[in-house]
Amino acid sequence: LSAFGTSVVTAIAGPRALGRMNLAGWAIIAGSMPAIALGARWGLVGVVYAVALAWAAQGAIAFMLGIPALRSQPAADVPVVEPNPRGGLGRTAPAPEA
Repeated sequence: LSAFGTSVVTAIAGPRALGRMNLAGWAIIAGSMPAIALGARWGLVGVVYAVALAWAAQGAIAFMLGIPALRSQPAADVPVVEPNPRGGLGRTAPAPEA
């Protein structure tokens, strides 16, 4: 789920959301270090729980940043990738109006 949320932000969210995701990633890395040190008191299980908590936080932030991008309509000037009649994917010119 974390990878899906991050992929949505990377692929279709705006530059502002992408910057926020980058900042959140660094903040999560910095915040996970004390959590890992604290979790080390309980051995490997504590470390795994601390890493899982950081990963869950990253996934939640990615989903919060990606949901508005999923709800928005594509801009009119953005080309849409459609199936190519000759096979594969590619940009096709719009059909001439009759």
